[in-house]
Amino acid sequence: MVKEKSEQHIRAELFRVIRDELGDNAGNLYKQFYQEKSLEVTIEGISELLNELLGPNKTETLVMHIIQKAKI
Repeated sequence: MVKEKSEQHIRAELFRVIRDELGDNAGNLYKQFYQEKSLEVTIEGISELLNELLGPNKTETLVMHIIQKAKI
């Protein structure tokens, strides 16, 4: 039986991948962004976060890359 990952585990994985891919500043912005907005970890939430970090041009490709790398 496959156990679903908790929201906290998914957020930790996303933080790790975003920090690894985009650097420490992006990781810190990720934490701040989720605390301020209390977003759920969804494709839309991740897209909004990356839009804030990178602007819309790079977001769509990076969302898919991060989701694959975080295995969610």
